[in-house]
Amino acid sequence: MASIRAGHAGLLYELSPSVSSCRNLAEMRALRTPSIGPGSLAWVETLRGLFLLDRTATEAPLAGQRERPVDGLGLWRRLRPFWHEACPWNTRTEWYIDAVAGSVEGDGSAPQPINSWSEFQQRLGTGIVGPTTVHVLTNLDEVLDCGTMTYTGRWDDPFSTFLNVSGQAGATVEFTDQITAWTNPNAIANEWALLECAGVADWTPWVGARLRVLDGPAAGSVFFVATANPDALGLSVARVSQPSQLAWPYIFTPAVGNTVVLETLPSVRGLIQARMLADGSGTSFTSLAVDAGLFPVTAFVRGEGLFVDSCVIADGRLTASDYAFATACRFGGLAFPAVSIAGYSADLVGCLLFGDNWAGCFVEAKRARFGACLFQGGVKLTGGGYTILDACGAFDAPDDGVAFVDTWGPDRSTLRLSGASLLGKGNGGWGVNVGTGGTVTNYENPPIVTGALGDGTFAGVPKTWALDLPFFDPVTATGVVTP
Repeated sequence: MASIRAGHAGLLYELSPSVSSCRNLAEMRALRTPSIGPGSLAWVETLRGLFLLDRTATEAPLAGQRERPVDGLGLWRRLRPFWHEACPWNTRTEWYIDAVAGSVEGDGSAPQPINSWSEFQQRLGTGIVGPTTVHVLTNLDEVLDCGTMTYTGRWDDPFSTFLNVSGQAGATVEFTDQITAWTNPNAIANEWALLECAGVADWTPWVGARLRVLDGPAAGSVFFVATANPDALGLSVARVSQPSQLAWPYIFTPAVGNTVVLETLPSVRGLIQARMLADGSGTSFTSLAVDAGLFPVTAFVRGEGLFVDSCVIADGRLTASDYAFATACRFGGLAFPAVSIAGYSADLVGCLLFGDNWAGCFVEAKRARFGACLFQGGVKLTGGGYTILDACGAFDAPDDGVAFVDTWGPDRSTLRLSGASLLGKGNGGWGVNVGTGGTVTNYENPPIVTGALGDGTFAGVPKTWALDLPFFDPVTATGVVTP
């Protein structure tokens, strides 16, 4: 074995540039001197990667990253992965992560899952080279950071490096049942979607739970239980968000007799989206729970060109410096903790947002659109631009159902109430409260949302929907500024 003698600060040390070939980590750990020395390399076949022996290392071992040699002197350090097309792992387009049954030496397939997101990053940290799906099968005490996982794709294939991270394969089925009664949001009754199932006598234990439709035209769509016994209709009745999924037309209607499954999702510390580049490369997150209650950190979802579908963001912040799009998600915890939606532009469709309007859900995006969203406990819109409530509902807020504050100064922000009206009742304050300036427009059906103090108040001026709407100026044929 050749060796190199090198000088450093007057000292001589010996490097052994040999490369040992090992079938697995156990064989590498068992290598002994004199066949190895400082600087020796070992190729581990199961990981298809190189390790370097650092005799001066004092850190604790970390499986698959820092391995202790059999003589106890120093550590084998894993080297960085190969670059893009040279990476031996880039031919796999389906990955499975299981923190319980997986192994750091698994090949990432369904029969041999790896055990952590960090191991996935280690193997493909320089970026995927084709459309790739990662299945999360168990709770992961990690932030799923996709910031380094995608890069500019080929000019002839704009989605060549799109990464989807999904927890659906790891969802736990609590029960499967049939729909016995379904009611769509109804302006006459001023009520949101209502659900009854054959085997559920009391929905109270399932408030906040996620249901998925298995058959019929709405198959694949997801919705959430907002409250049991709405408006004293009985514990067997649940107010639910509208079924939605990331597919046109986004909002779906199940039918009596359709089968639904109630599932809990794998939880993670947080999600960081890869940058959405002009060519369309980026990341989407599906069927994952970001739960601060499970881990000792605040949950968050952030990125550029952020796509989240069928997820539970139990407590935290949805933020994107460019654009965020969420379908069929639940935001906020059951005790109404703060949740904030920020960014340049955001679209939320078919989502359930928990929170009272002064300590709960804050929206700071410069352009935010809520389509068919349910605000259970109200919403505070801190408008920094143009905010649209399109066929939404605000129910049972301790204070105002919808509160709008113009953070850019009087008359510089716009709140648009559009679509099939704004429903809501059971609110402790006003139905709608526009406190400081701003423009309020209505192009279609007038709101119906009510509160204990009245329908709405705009810069201190009470309004009644029956008398003061639609907000429309017949001279200019545009939405009228209010007040």
